[in-house]
Amino acid sequence: MKKKKKKTPKTKEPKKPKSKPTKPLYPPTRRNWESHYFGVPLQNLVTMDRPIPLFIEKCVDYIERTGLTTEGLYRVSGNKGLIKTIFRSSLIKTTVWT
Repeated sequence: MKKKKKKTPKTKEPKKPKSKPTKPLYPPTRRNWESHYFGVPLQNLVTMDRPIPLFIEKCVDYIERTGLTTEGLYRVSGNKGLIKTIFRSSLIKTTVWT
């Protein structure tokens, strides 16, 4: 005769809290060139077909169009409010310059 195993009552193990998965850091793709400029190493913003980040191109174009005749352009700090506006606009994919 075989011995019968004693049945142990099954207990549910408490569920482990789910940890939020972290987002991997990838270089920007074509669809998000307009954002993710600040706090990212420049080498992550360039590719073979775009060696200069779009944000830098736009800044240089703007200065060439409007700032070449502005005295003290690089000696005087910019308007803090305008700098914040440009910073925010680049993060939400809008352009502040005309």
